[in-house]
Amino acid sequence: MRPELGKIWFKMYGLAHERNGQVRADVFAKKLALLAKGLRAADQYVNGGKSVNYLISDLQYGSAVAHIVEVECNINRRAQESSIREWHSVVRNVNQGWGISRELPRSLVKTIADLGNGSGKTFSHAELGASDDAQNVIRIDQFFDKKADRALEDLNRNSASAGIFRGTALGTFDGTLKEVDLRGTVASAKLILNLGDKEIDCTCNSVTVQNLKEALDNRVTVSALAYYNGNDRLPEQIEIKKIKLLGSGSGLRRWRGQFNLNYAGAEDVW
Repeated sequence: MRPELGKIWFKMYGLAHERNGQVRADVFAKKLALLAKGLRAADQYVNGGKSVNYLISDLQYGSAVAHIVEVECNINRRAQESSIREWHSVVRNVNQGWGISRELPRSLVKTIADLGNGSGKTFSHAELGASDDAQNVIRIDQFFDKKADRALEDLNRNSASAGIFRGTALGTFDGTLKEVDLRGTVASAKLILNLGDKEIDCTCNSVTVQNLKEALDNRVTVSALAYYNGNDRLPEQIEIKKIKLLGSGSGLRRWRGQFNLNYAGAEDVW
């Protein structure tokens, strides 16, 4: 048996009203089964059949987190590629709004579309990371779930919505930062826009905790990578890269309602 080919970890966070925010056992078990099903489909896709087994290398006591490794199981069928790396890369592409290749099998795609099901209802959110790619920890929440469902829909109908931009773009947004959540690896917050009081969900890993504390409940402009779903001219979610606090003086009125939308062609809670 060959040494480990790839490693992945998956961690879930419970709802606030559950005892000490603990994760329901049945929900955790279902998500692990879904993860294993997705990895098996990836193995079939990249290696043409079952070439690896998936072993739990670590289950952390008192926490709903599992570490999984893949090892070759068939001396007559050598694994040409890591199914873990393949599956994780597809999840990352969905999270970035890049969509899904039409070549991928539906069985693989469906596991990704179902991964975020129940977020905000049966669990708070989850995180997924490949052990050799520490820079790309993916937050599995309601917004990931929407992106994954849309990617699957686009794949099934083989066409994209027209008229409103869908994809990612850099932009600057003016609003008030609320509900900063530092639980886990990927911090989140909400930005209430000054224009129309619209609410945008944010991830905040590119800024410091101190910066977030100073910005909380204050008017700010944020530079961010914005994710547009093709149904609305405002982004569905933004990844904050920089925060600038704004004062209340009259000289700053020019910022009100101004943000630059680049349309292409068309474990602490405060």
